[in-house]
Amino acid sequence: MDFNKKDTVLLFSSSEIGGIAEYNHAQAVELSRRCIRCIVLCSKGFLPDRCAVDYEQKSKLVRMPSMKAVGIYRKIALAAIICIQRYQLIWFIIKIRPKFVIIDAPTELLSYLWAWPHIFASRIFRVKYVVNIGDPQRKRIVGPEWLHSLSVWLSYSFVSAGLIHYIGESRPKWIPGHVKLIEVPMGPLRLSLAPVSRDRFRAERGFADDIVLFLSFGHIVDRKNISLFIDAMRQFSRVGLLVAGSTGSSRDKSGSYYRALADEYGIGERVVIEERFIPSGEVAAYFEAADIIALPYNASFISQSGVPYLALHWDKPMLVSAGPGPLLRCVERYQLGLIVEPDSEEALRGGICKMLMHEFPLPDWQGFRRDETWERNIDLLLNYTDHL
Repeated sequence: MDFNKKDTVLLFSSSEIGGIAEYNHAQAVELSRRCIRCIVLCSKGFLPDRCAVDYEQKSKLVRMPSMKAVGIYRKIALAAIICIQRYQLIWFIIKIRPKFVIIDAPTELLSYLWAWPHIFASRIFRVKYVVNIGDPQRKRIVGPEWLHSLSVWLSYSFVSAGLIHYIGESRPKWIPGHVKLIEVPMGPLRLSLAPVSRDRFRAERGFADDIVLFLSFGHIVDRKNISLFIDAMRQFSRVGLLVAGSTGSSRDKSGSYYRALADEYGIGERVVIEERFIPSGEVAAYFEAADIIALPYNASFISQSGVPYLALHWDKPMLVSAGPGPLLRCVERYQLGLIVEPDSEEALRGGICKMLMHEFPLPDWQGFRRDETWERNIDLLLNYTDHL
């Protein structure tokens, strides 16, 4: 699939903020850098802290209503948004006639209501769809199991290929065999790296100079085992924890839960929770202030995390746990920190002790930066599309 000046890549981003949106942004930047016309179809809330970008944005996707719907009303509104956005996508495909379409992430929800025009477009008009499979694990089942299985199949039925961070010894069973899986790296997340005052930032949050500060950055979600880390850090008087990010979903514990837990243990002065979206212009201050990055995911987490791709700007070592997947692979391959058994307070406590004693490998940040790039991500994508 050779590109000329008139060819277009359409990137569908239903995500507005967070890792998926940043991933889409980075892909669009790299495509545009190669003089490939890339249009990102998104909502007006897409990465609100980004100013000028060097690719086209079509901020046409409908958004959740500003009123805070709850219960059944929220579910109905969300279902409507999912379906309407994907019908908007097919409209833009017909209008723009892109060379191929990149979908931000797999979404099996309600696919039996919205997948049909995309199936038609892929079969009749030969539209090529590629999906970013950032999180290949689909354990959450909505409705009867047979309907969930149908929904997953339909959501992939029109997809030609999936960009995935780690295939492992066998491909995920729920991804149909006709979908070509392409193992790709992430790359460094782009940030404003303006100088910041580490000492002032820490002092404003009440951290003493001798505190070894661990940072848990990004969405506040149960799978990050924040409560387990708070439990484990009680035995270390010089350890502090800074948690920064917005709550992932209504199913996850909020920041107030962790504040109360730290107060209950008598370590509230060493645990600071900033429960809000952190704009890209402020991210640097958090990583500059931290000594160690805390990523103690539970065993069910088998995806990649964007945090190592932030930490590389400051060469910050990491304390990591997770299930088998791309996160553990990159940490182990480049010795970016210490890996401990997931979901174990004892293992986590031992890991904290080793980090304090500097008993971890010398990280190969240079190798990590050399191999994990957006250039490589897009190279592998274009190598595939060249043969379509």
